[in-house]
Amino acid sequence: MGVVAAAVLAGSLTRALAAPDPGVAARALLGPEAVLPSGPTRWDWPEASTFQDVADTAARYGRPIRLVRGLLEAPGGHRYEGLDLSVRRNDDGTFVLEVATPPAAEAARLVSPYVHAGWRLEGGDLDEGSSRRLTFSDAGELVWLTPSYVTPVKAPEPVALADWAYATTFLRSELPVYAADARGGHWEIQEIALAPALTRGDHEAALRIYRNHLPWTRGCSMDERPDQVQHDYAELCHGLGKLGCFLQLHVRTMGTGFDRTTGSSYGEAPVDTGAGMLRDTGIDLDRFFRGLVVRFEGVPSGNEVDAGRLARAIQEAGRSPSITASLLQMVENPALDEYNRLRATRILVHLGKDGEIRGDAMSAPVRAWLDHTRALLAVGHRIW
Repeated sequence: MGVVAAAVLAGSLTRALAAPDPGVAARALLGPEAVLPSGPTRWDWPEASTFQDVADTAARYGRPIRLVRGLLEAPGGHRYEGLDLSVRRNDDGTFVLEVATPPAAEAARLVSPYVHAGWRLEGGDLDEGSSRRLTFSDAGELVWLTPSYVTPVKAPEPVALADWAYATTFLRSELPVYAADARGGHWEIQEIALAPALTRGDHEAALRIYRNHLPWTRGCSMDERPDQVQHDYAELCHGLGKLGCFLQLHVRTMGTGFDRTTGSSYGEAPVDTGAGMLRDTGIDLDRFFRGLVVRFEGVPSGNEVDAGRLARAIQEAGRSPSITASLLQMVENPALDEYNRLRATRILVHLGKDGEIRGDAMSAPVRAWLDHTRALLAVGHRIW
């Protein structure tokens, strides 16, 4: 097993799915002819076998994220009915709860993964799929979730699994672009050391400076300086042919993945996703985007880009027509888990293509979410 597969395996769930292993079918979709460049390349490219190793690991340890529809309650009289939430199990057995129903801002803040990344299930059993009330606690706070519907456990669908493995292999083919203990702020001080390193061609020193110092905004959500720093970092990796580094940084830019002291949708709006620069890498861009659409629990990927930003990246890369066709297939595929069918639907809404979804091919959760979202859009709500 290569270094990328080992990185994916690290921290994975120790309990594999009992369903038949879909890894065999995924491996067949990740042969050398499907993952290696068609000609000479200046990029550091993963070995063909690594893509298959990553798919094997995900097939053994990955689980679809569960969707729950029901009543969310919290102390103080907070009560939100008819919500759709994703319930994602962490490696340590805790859960991340995220509200999928727009525009339930108050409910979303109540369980925000930016504040609560480790809810403990204190009562009830999600795997039973029953309507018993679930009790979650985190840092002294409680919420209760009474399900009316819980999506069933499924093995990862092979095509989605192969696409996920394709994107994840590239993103994990090099060290993380920022060290775990990277410091934020005072970038102007780092530039004093960075300039001479670049002038004398000491690329390793320049990479160390970038890797150990996070760009962040100071006081204004519309500060574009962090984006420029990441762009310069990506340009350095581009020039050195470091494909994993280059792709990691562009995925972070797609999701505006840098620290802010403040944040807003207005701040994100002017930040280009940088997706247009991906075209000269030689990767299968459609497949890479499809891999960014798909998410599983139990295996780390580093490809977290929200639906709105991912849709914008697809448009800026000029891939909207072909990706729309793929997203429609995902939404209408009954073998694909409900979470990823809903995620594909959300991206289609942002692309303005949800009207092309066949009504008779929608699952119940997708139909309910889409009906609710369309009603909100009809009265002027914006969906982020």
